[in-house]
Amino acid sequence: MNGDLEKLTEEYKRRHQLPNERKFGVFYKPLRSIQRFGRRSTGQFSVEDSLQIACSCEPPLYFLLRGCLIPHPYGITLSADEIGADCLISQNVTIGTSGETMDVGQGTKDKPRLGHLVRCYPGSMISGNVSIGNRVIVAAHSFVDKNVPDDSVVYGVNVIKPLKDHHKRYLRMLLWHCMNIYKLVPGLVYVRGELFVDRKYAEGREEMMEKLR
Repeated sequence: MNGDLEKLTEEYKRRHQLPNERKFGVFYKPLRSIQRFGRRSTGQFSVEDSLQIACSCEPPLYFLLRGCLIPHPYGITLSADEIGADCLISQNVTIGTSGETMDVGQGTKDKPRLGHLVRCYPGSMISGNVSIGNRVIVAAHSFVDKNVPDDSVVYGVNVIKPLKDHHKRYLRMLLWHCMNIYKLVPGLVYVRGELFVDRKYAEGREEMMEKLR
């Protein structure tokens, strides 16, 4: 995530509003709140509700809806310093501090940092002050508490191997999905409580598609 980061501006948010947000303007949020309240009373929950109820999430909801794929928001803990663009977080994934350097009265620190195009399979755990590189697959029920380089697959307990051709094809499919089906904000990343757009990464997605063949 060392690209040319540009802080996400209100203008950029406005240009990526959902159609109903543009249609109803300042009335969208209160109308949306009334709609959600009515649905909750009948046991129906929106995607936003699902994320908030089923996940413990530190990144802003805007990022979770526009910058990260969370297809099954169940039992997820996201306590990370950085989460790159085009990441996919599956159900029952835990990303958080190891607590090794914590002391009485101190908050959590030493949190993981995820690069771009990271895929975390169900039940995986990433713990502590570690960096997960770009284009990384974290296998189901794996445990990671060490740094992972770019273009790697992780399984078991810190078993790290280079990506194979079928892994690259899978990540290529995921990237294509993010670019064409799931309309994210291109290059949107989360860094220590702030949202940024990594324009260098966003502009290089097409080139990356070719490299992942």
